[in-house]
Amino acid sequence: MEIAGAQAQIGQPGALLLHGNGAHAGWLCDIAPFLAKSGYRVAALSFSGMGGSDWRGTYSMDLFADEVLGACANASLAVSGQPPVGIAHSFGGVPAIYTALKAPQKVGGLILLDSPIEPPGEEWKGPPKRTAPNRIYPTLKDGLARFRLAPPQSCDNHWALDHIARGSLKQVEGGWTWQFDPFLWNSFTPMVMSERASRLKVPTIVMRGGNSFLMEDSIVSYMKTI
Repeated sequence: MEIAGAQAQIGQPGALLLHGNGAHAGWLCDIAPFLAKSGYRVAALSFSGMGGSDWRGTYSMDLFADEVLGACANASLAVSGQPPVGIAHSFGGVPAIYTALKAPQKVGGLILLDSPIEPPGEEWKGPPKRTAPNRIYPTLKDGLARFRLAPPQSCDNHWALDHIARGSLKQVEGGWTWQFDPFLWNSFTPMVMSERASRLKVPTIVMRGGNSFLMEDSIVSYMKTI
C-alpha cells in the first residue's frame, strides 16, 4: 500500500485523502499543504491495484476499508486523541463510507467530494470487464499525451494535470504503461450504498462540483433525503 504525505507534526488532528477510481494518492496531494498549514497531519493513500500500490488477485470493499484504517495507523493520524477525518473524491467516498460504518469509533468525520450515492435501483454497476492488459507506450511523452480525465472535462490547472498524469504511469519493459490494474473490477462487486449511507453515525459533509458530471440534480435530491 502506497502512502504519501503525513506533513504536519505528530499530535495534530489527522486527515486522510482518498482518491477516485483508477487514480492515485497524487490526485489530492495539491491540497495537502493547505490542510497541513491549518493544523492537520495529512496523509494520502493509493488503494491496492492503483497508483504505486501492488496489484492483488481479488479486491473487495473490506480490503479497501482495511487499507484506510491501516493508512491511518501507519501515518499516526489518530495520536492526537481524535479519530481522523476522511476526505474522499468520487469512488473514494464508497470505501470512506464503508469504513465509517465498519469502524465508526476510528473515523472522526467524512468530507465527500463529488461522491454520488444513487437512488435504489439506479446504482452504478462498475466499469465494463477488461480482458486485455493496459497499453504500453514507447515513451513517457507518448503516455502523457494520452492521459485524459474521466468523464471528459476541461482543466485550467495544467500543472496539476501533468503531476497527476506522471503519477499515473510506470516504466515497464518496452516503454510506459498505466499503473492501475486493468482487471481490478473483474473480481470486485460494487456496494449498494443507498442501503448503507443512512446508517452513517459520523459527521458528513457532501460537496458537489459546480460542473459535476457525477452529481446530477436527481442524485443530489436523493442524497438530501438520506
